[in-house]
Amino acid sequence: MKMMVEHHKGAVSMADTEKSKGSYKPAKDMAQDITKSQTAEIKEMDKLLGK
Repeated sequence: MKMMVEHHKGAVSMADTEKSKGSYKPAKDMAQDITKSQTAEIKEMDKLLGK
């Protein structure tokens, strides 16, 4: 689970880069969805880990 949290954090980081530096709207929109969903999953996994 801890490895999945780190994996998701990496995805959020990449999505944040796309949102700030990208120019292709569909990719930026997808990056926003990734940030939202992965952040929610990180929170849920942290709860399961007792954080």
